[in-house]
Amino acid sequence: MFAVSDSSDICLFPGYKEMMHSLKSIMMVVVESMINKSEEDETRSQDQQRKLQENPSSCCTDNCSDSDSSFNQFEV
Repeated sequence: MFAVSDSSDICLFPGYKEMMHSLKSIMMVVVESMINKSEEDETRSQDQQRKLQENPSSCCTDNCSDSDSSFNQFEV
């Protein structure tokens, strides 16, 4: 059932090498995709930080009113 051609090349079943090659290829694509996503997120975060430093008043604008009526919307 187990065939061994040498100590470094163990073949557990037919197609093992092809399956491992496919798995390696898939994992490389997944890891590359994750690295790219991480780099994109880092770039986006740096852009947001730069924008905040350039115009800090625009980050925290609030459309809430300070009038008494806004505090009395819910009556107990």
